[in-house]
Amino acid sequence: EEHGRWAHGSPLRRSGGDGLARNAAIVLGNGGDRRHLPVLRRVGSEHPSETVKDAARWAAERIERS
Repeated sequence: EEHGRWAHGSPLRRSGGDGLARNAAIVLGNGGDRRHLPVLRRVGSEHPSETVKDAARWAAERIERS
């Protein structure tokens, strides 16, 4: 697992790859930068984790409303 290699010994390891992706989507949504909409839309439709997809869709909607 790629996430495990770079996160070894770090508190980031605890969140796991999906948790990190979810948190990244939330940060992007709160940032409000429209340049992130394409990746958020893609993640919102293609990511295997429903949790990550939900966070990406939330983030895209938040940016679109701003």
